[in-house]
Amino acid sequence: MGTAPVEDQFKLLELQKLDTVLDVSKRTFEQTVKHPDLAAARNAVKGATQRHEEALARAEEIRSQEESIEREISTVQQRIEKDQRALDSGKGSASTLTNLQHEIQTLHAKKADLESQEIEIMGTSEEHQSELEAAQQEVDSAQAKLQDTETSLRAVLAEVQSKARVAQEERQRLAASIAPALVAQYDKIRARNGGVGVARLVKGMSEGSGMKLAAGDLAEIKAARPEEVVLCPDSGVILVRSEEWN
Repeated sequence: MGTAPVEDQFKLLELQKLDTVLDVSKRTFEQTVKHPDLAAARNAVKGATQRHEEALARAEEIRSQEESIEREISTVQQRIEKDQRALDSGKGSASTLTNLQHEIQTLHAKKADLESQEIEIMGTSEEHQSELEAAQQEVDSAQAKLQDTETSLRAVLAEVQSKARVAQEERQRLAASIAPALVAQYDKIRARNGGVGVARLVKGMSEGSGMKLAAGDLAEIKAARPEEVVLCPDSGVILVRSEEWN
């Protein structure tokens, strides 16, 4: 079992408290970094950004359609003006002039149809502009929510890290005042026992296992000298015997 000064054995209880603080701080840090609110806020930004990009792509498609129709209207108008000049000149055969009149009528009809399409696309463009603005507002809102969430969680992390630094410094000072072999034994037990390396023995009950020790185990502990390091037969942690341990 080994031996260690009784005072050092009692110091282990304080060391355990500090290690528990550090363990809690570590878990809190990990939970905060992976907080569901943070993941949800990031997903909201991602979704809003994707919808905004889709709206931008649709806006570009509509703009391209508008420009294409405008070019077509301009081309038709130029052709109308050219034919009209030829018709107004009166040059050519009657058949040629008749064909020009027919073509001008056809071109006017085509221009009217294109202008109707242009008006429809302009209406679609106005409607889509509202959708685009709504998509941008969604992105802004999601980003603001993410920023608020990150700010809140950073505050939690800062507090956790501050407590952990204080606990770590106190642990280093305390551990330095305890026999190295005892600290090493405690650390080893703690590592394989879920973070618990030491507990009190009070009125025959081990606080490491939460159970009352058997009479035979208590007899062995009673026979041990105070400086002997004894272990809980159930949990395996170091037992520190209080004044009323038995």
